[in-house]
Amino acid sequence: ADAGAVLKLEITDRDEDGDVVSEHYYANASLVFAYVAIKGFNDAGKQVTRSEERQYFRGDKMFKWLSGMDKAENPPASAEFAAESTTRLAASAVYVKAARQATPSRPPSIALSNRTEVTSPAAMAHPLVSIMGACG
Repeated sequence: ADAGAVLKLEITDRDEDGDVVSEHYYANASLVFAYVAIKGFNDAGKQVTRSEERQYFRGDKMFKWLSGMDKAENPPASAEFAAESTTRLAASAVYVKAARQATPSRPPSIALSNRTEVTSPAAMAHPLVSIMGACG
């Protein structure tokens, strides 16, 4: 992968109520953005996004966090902000490690859910491909 490319790692945690979809974006092997969407189902059975989190990182520190569908800004000086930053960075490290171990010799493309799936070669041509091995 390009050294300056932005790469994406997507994780989907499924349960009977819907999905929690986390998208982590990396530049130069560092987390720069995380998007977390909690998805459920409406009365018609269609999947809908119920809540969103947007987190911005620079130098392995979160500097901005927007919550909810209205994108309300969380105060950076709060204890919750610091705890969320620590949690997200730790989760990111686990996901990157799992992605590297899952397919160490495959192309730079992976999506994690309850199982590991390598995306199509066409998807790898997109500038925001899933991450695999580009951080190492």
